[in-house]
Amino acid sequence: MDPNALPSVIVTDRELALMNAITNVFPHATNLLCRWHIGKNVLAKCRKMFDDKIWEEFICSWGLVVLLASVA
Repeated sequence: MDPNALPSVIVTDRELALMNAITNVFPHATNLLCRWHIGKNVLAKCRKMFDDKIWEEFICSWGLVVLLASVA
């Protein structure tokens, strides 16, 4: 690996200070959000919005959306 190479993509957990630092230090890098952390946030923050049956439908649909987005 070239020691002078700069990253073109950086994946974070949406830590705002880190995202701001990346923008300043690597201005040409693309900053992506970690799929695992997004999933954990969906589980933690969306569950209370649904009753059990609708939650199961939602979480299955969410998983399908994530799967299809990852192969597109």
